[in-house]
Amino acid sequence: MHHCGSGLLGSLIKVFMKRLDKQEVKRALEDLVDKYVINRTDLIDKKKNYNESEARREYIDPFLEIFGWDIQNKAGKSLSEADVVTEDPLSRNKDEETFIHSRPDYELRRNGIIYYCVEAKKPSVDIHNNEKTSTQILQYGWSANNKLGILTNFETLQIFQTYEKPNPDHPFKPWKSWDYKDYVDHFDELWQILSNELVYERETDKFIDKITPKSATKTQLDSVFLQELDGWRVLVGQDLIDHKPEIYNKQKNFDRLNSDVQTFLNQIIFLRFAEDNQIERPKGRNELEYIFSGDDFSKKLKALDKKYNSGIFEDSNISYLLSKETINIICRDLYYPYSSYNFAIINLAILGKIYEQFLQEELTVNDGKVELVKTRQSSIKSVVSTPIELTHIIAKRALSTKLSNIKSIEDLLELKIADIAVGSGVFLVTVYDLLVDKVMELKGFTKLTSSTEAPLDIKKKIISNVLYGMDIDKHAVQITKFSLGLRLLKGERPERFKNEMPLIPSMDKHIINGNSLVTEEDVADIIATNEKWTSSPNLSNELAIINPSNGFKQKFDIVIGNPPYLSTSEMKQNSEMELEIYNHKFHSAYKQYDKSYLFIEQMLNILKDDGNGTYIVPNKFPMIDSGLKLREILNGHISAFIDFGANQLFRGKDIYVSIIDIVRKSQNKIDYCEVNNTSEANNPKFNSYTYTEIKSPTNSWLLTDDKASLSMFRAMKDYPRISDLTDTHNGIQTSKNDIYLIPLKKVLDDTNERYLRFKNKGKEWIIEKDICRPFFKNIAKKGTYYNQPKMDSWLIFPYTEDGKIYSFQEMEAKFPYALKYFEAFKQVLVPSKRNVNLPSGGQWYVFGRDQGLTGWDKSKLIVGVMANKPSAAIDHKHLLLASGGTAGYIPIFQKNDEYALEYIEAWLNYERVNRMFKMVSTSFRHGYWTHGTNVMKVIPFLTIDKQNKKEVETYKKIVKLTKQINESNGKFQSILVQSVNKLFDELADQKLKL
Repeated sequence: MHHCGSGLLGSLIKVFMKRLDKQEVKRALEDLVDKYVINRTDLIDKKKNYNESEARREYIDPFLEIFGWDIQNKAGKSLSEADVVTEDPLSRNKDEETFIHSRPDYELRRNGIIYYCVEAKKPSVDIHNNEKTSTQILQYGWSANNKLGILTNFETLQIFQTYEKPNPDHPFKPWKSWDYKDYVDHFDELWQILSNELVYERETDKFIDKITPKSATKTQLDSVFLQELDGWRVLVGQDLIDHKPEIYNKQKNFDRLNSDVQTFLNQIIFLRFAEDNQIERPKGRNELEYIFSGDDFSKKLKALDKKYNSGIFEDSNISYLLSKETINIICRDLYYPYSSYNFAIINLAILGKIYEQFLQEELTVNDGKVELVKTRQSSIKSVVSTPIELTHIIAKRALSTKLSNIKSIEDLLELKIADIAVGSGVFLVTVYDLLVDKVMELKGFTKLTSSTEAPLDIKKKIISNVLYGMDIDKHAVQITKFSLGLRLLKGERPERFKNEMPLIPSMDKHIINGNSLVTEEDVADIIATNEKWTSSPNLSNELAIINPSNGFKQKFDIVIGNPPYLSTSEMKQNSEMELEIYNHKFHSAYKQYDKSYLFIEQMLNILKDDGNGTYIVPNKFPMIDSGLKLREILNGHISAFIDFGANQLFRGKDIYVSIIDIVRKSQNKIDYCEVNNTSEANNPKFNSYTYTEIKSPTNSWLLTDDKASLSMFRAMKDYPRISDLTDTHNGIQTSKNDIYLIPLKKVLDDTNERYLRFKNKGKEWIIEKDICRPFFKNIAKKGTYYNQPKMDSWLIFPYTEDGKIYSFQEMEAKFPYALKYFEAFKQVLVPSKRNVNLPSGGQWYVFGRDQGLTGWDKSKLIVGVMANKPSAAIDHKHLLLASGGTAGYIPIFQKNDEYALEYIEAWLNYERVNRMFKMVSTSFRHGYWTHGTNVMKVIPFLTIDKQNKKEVETYKKIVKLTKQINESNGKFQSILVQSVNKLFDELADQKLKL
């Protein structure tokens, strides 16, 4: 019995009872190190037979628990979300120093996803000089797609960077290594890396990102495996084309080529998965060598098909068509030292992500050479993989209510759950995990080890009775079946399934290839009623693209997924017939709708009366015009809306998304919250609203965490909108700013009364000042907030005061230098180059649009369209502006003199109004939101009762102070702005009774 350091147990109990206290953690670590020091002589003596199991129980388990890792699952989390999965010590080989097993001793997880692999050894193992142990943790960490891995015998703790494929010729050294006597002195570093709290708060992510090179995205498992898969596709495809051209090339049968190549690769990967998970135990050096050695591999594959019944080995003839060399190359590439793939560790969700990218390309043949090209669909718009943590959150939200009410396994097996845009099956695999979790809970399991597994017959029933999927891509459907088959077998052992043949149930009736939105009847109707399609020569091609289904034969308890996001123009590019069917069939097909709208509507159509679903979809439909009809459908049917705002979740893509929970049974409340990341989405803090509360005067939905702004907005429902008291002017659109605009920094001399001298396109020019107008482009990027915006360019303006373009004769007479300048660039200014309309007089120097040419001769407000703070400033210098768009500026003029321009300016810059702008507009990257003309029609304007002396007095103070603000800057301006805001606070509270 080894001595225990004083206070260790008490310290550990404290750690688990509340949020981690850093100093208590440090003291607990000191206690554990003290205990180790007392017993160290015996622990490192190889003759004492102190084994790894004891080391884990007495030192490594407590070490991890000190940093908040709940090894025994005392918090009672569901098994799929438990913080730690442990390898069963009893399954270990006696020769612990050299034994390389299939799973790490500990998988430390965040929300069910491996964050660190930890490999443990007994203290007598010298991990400083044991290449096998370091290779082991490198393989585990890399296969788990982690950036760091941990190796420890408690004597020493080593941190390895695992973002690169392990290379046996260049053994990796640990990034950090500490001996037991260093732990307390280096506690802050250990805390930064190991604290469960910091891992969940994503502080550790930031730290790891700092120490990981940006190039790591190219060397991590997902990138490398996809690259190798693509290489094998081309290799196998080229082999088939070269040796069996009569089957593939002569008939240009590339669809069969792609299917056969995918089938063969699925077979290979399935076998490696089965081998690493010890389901197939090789009779030779490795499983693939055994299967493909000799001439009887077809017989062996048929035996595997009988065993698994998954369709994966149904076609055993493809291997016969391939050369031995091709088979040997791929088999070699899947084993160490050529590869470090550990298929017992690889998360099937990561495999699903890899396959989603895999599906973006297909094989084609040009002049006998096999190449990968984008599929037709992905060339229109590429599919984006759902981040794994997000998949977990969505699945958990979709299933939580139903699962909480299930009291028996029989009830669970009655559920019907569907993903109708199934892709690679990542959502169904995650749903499967949660259902198996529930089975384990019903059977009384609380702690997760790598050997914890539900009964195989129940798992098979989940796949064959509960899960449904449909996808328009037949290759995606095959991969979904493949993924579910792999997941079913994960954790299985041969002794468990001796009497369970075949191991994998048929999924052909539930995982279906077809169009989730369009049925055969829909297509038949449009052909019968529209002569255009009856006589179309492209009819068969349209039908192949649409791939209509027979519809859904039953309703579902739960629908889940990430439907495709496609604009109407992208849908038309894909299939004109399909778009026509959508426009006729779906109520949500309104204006420039997104395809995701149709999937949301379809979800409601196929849910049972008490059904529910969860999608991740674009977050703008509550606000934008095209979402009007969808909002009508969803009124009363969204129970929760988790808004990621402008935060980006999809790597390399600007996509603004939300998680929506949908219920078939109508209700009058909706829960809403804004979140910044998936951790916040996992524990949302909702505000609850009635549907009446969120509806704006324009029938958009006002979803916000800012209850004060919503309250103020609703209190002002009878007030005019900003647009009622102002006029918004179109800006100038030249369609060739690099010719028409002269930035001041390019002006060489402006001292002459009549002429400007400037430089452009490498030459010096002279131009008449009378044809130039002062212009604001905000080159300095200073924004517009109170102070007079500064002119930063001259605009060459070939128009009269009333907006008529000068004739050639007028230009020659009044502005010969300007005409000479234009003629030098005639080739790029002619309308055919700029897509503009040529005037009747043939003046090719015309602007791109004839809007906004007049009305600039009075004071106005300049407002930044895209801003994350107040952005209105008065312009008394009659500056011209470009057309606003989403990133420019808009000019706002008074409709009359009822309200001073300064009062309107102060109202637009008032902090409460700025928050209302945020509430009613859509968000963009970097926390910006829109302040454009459409939003001005929604934001209310605080009018003054001219009969109320107090209100009039406050109004005058605001105008007076705003004039001073416009002439000040820095600290004094800030004080004056606070004064104006306080006056507005008083005025608003007085008038609105907030």
